[in-house]
Amino acid sequence: MCGILGIYDQSPPEDFRETCHSLLQRIHYRGPDDEGLKYIRPDGTAWEGRGPGLFMGHKRLSIIDLSPSGRQPMSNEDKSLWIIFNGEIYNYVEIRKQLTALGHKLSSRTDTEVILHGYETWGYEVLERLRGMFAFCIYDCVHRRFFLARDRMGQKPLLYTRGSDFFAFSSELKAFYTYPKVKREVSSQSIHYFLTYQYIPHRDTIFKEIRKILPGHYAFFDLTTGKFRQRCYWRPHSHSSDSRPVSHRKYIEELQGLLEESIRLRLRSDVPLGVFLSGGLDSSTIAYFTTKLLSTPPNTFSISFEEQGFDESRYARLVSEKLQTNHHAMTVRSEGIKILPKLVWLYNEPFGDSSMIPTYYVSQVTAEKVTVALSGDGGDEVFLGYNRYLLYMTLKSLQNLFKILPIRVFKIISKFLSYIPFLGRYPGMLYNFFSRIQSREYLDYAHYVVIANDRLKDDLYTPSFRAQTHPVHAMDLVGRLFKAASKRDIRQAFSSVD
Repeated sequence: MCGILGIYDQSPPEDFRETCHSLLQRIHYRGPDDEGLKYIRPDGTAWEGRGPGLFMGHKRLSIIDLSPSGRQPMSNEDKSLWIIFNGEIYNYVEIRKQLTALGHKLSSRTDTEVILHGYETWGYEVLERLRGMFAFCIYDCVHRRFFLARDRMGQKPLLYTRGSDFFAFSSELKAFYTYPKVKREVSSQSIHYFLTYQYIPHRDTIFKEIRKILPGHYAFFDLTTGKFRQRCYWRPHSHSSDSRPVSHRKYIEELQGLLEESIRLRLRSDVPLGVFLSGGLDSSTIAYFTTKLLSTPPNTFSISFEEQGFDESRYARLVSEKLQTNHHAMTVRSEGIKILPKLVWLYNEPFGDSSMIPTYYVSQVTAEKVTVALSGDGGDEVFLGYNRYLLYMTLKSLQNLFKILPIRVFKIISKFLSYIPFLGRYPGMLYNFFSRIQSREYLDYAHYVVIANDRLKDDLYTPSFRAQTHPVHAMDLVGRLFKAASKRDIRQAFSSVD
């Protein structure tokens, strides 16, 4: 990964250079291989300490083209466009050939330069051609505007904030939230969302005035007018699928081809790479195709636990032995919780997924051997691997049968169940099944993905804090996403929401 930071200020402080450089150091760990700084005026000429100033900074983790020609910020030939980029474009070789055929002269082998010249040729429509994980900003000196974009699934973070006379963006909150003009008022709504989902979703952050560029979106910020506009360029299942009947064997062959081609592209690297291997279907599939496509056995990495009930490392060992990978394992012990203060710093805002602890440790072990690691993240959402999908479909069928009974009966049952401690611990299951028998489809499903239901949060909130969250209904977020998803198959819609 890399780190990017950009700040435009119409009336920058006297120590603007020192401040911007100091803020960039906060995300040094994202790109320890190289650093690039650029201070310019809105018209692209050098900023000399007076008047409106624009800073673009980059911390580089080198993956493609390790030479100095990959240094960022990077410009086109006439220096009218400047880019800072975090991520990787997997099909950069193919796009590079298209650009060369159109007459572009590229001076490096980087994927960064491909984005820059692609934007020069196709404008924001270059996003439709990019396959990868990315967050980048291009500054256009001619039109005096920023163009920011984030990959389809939001793998790479991109945050921004703005005021009457400044605009800032970065890979992380801590890179700019202490800039003098940035407001740092904590958002009650975001706390409300966090307690509901265990993280802060959508465009919000823990601070009211700092926002995220949404996955599958791009944005323009015009320095002259101060206008900011964000647009969507991709949504899950936004393309209609072929409805013609296809045999089961044909589906398997097509899926295998897609997986192999996808992993082949991700293996393009000028640095060592490996695979996170848990022993589950997702990561084992990635490890299988990686082994098949590489000429030498890949490195695989896993985590084990002292508690036998949580330890599944034997499955990772079995897969490694079968594929003959170079396997590396680390045991997470109870004292591993001591790294929580560091994780708070790394995650920038509230995040409640306990898997962040083993993820940190396996990444630490991995970084000692390789620079890039492939993983099976996202497989459960794509292939409906979570138990809640089957549970929902089963209970929904029962719910349709029970609807013939008066709603009053279910309110009585719901009240009774609320006093049973065991059942009360599982919102979205039996309690919510009975209490929301007449609910809307999306709200019904929302209770399967929340951590704290409304009743629990009401017990936690003071009257004044509850008033601050009103009238926000955190679970309505699932509703908005559900409505935007495909309606032809409810399972596809749930996959899109997750």
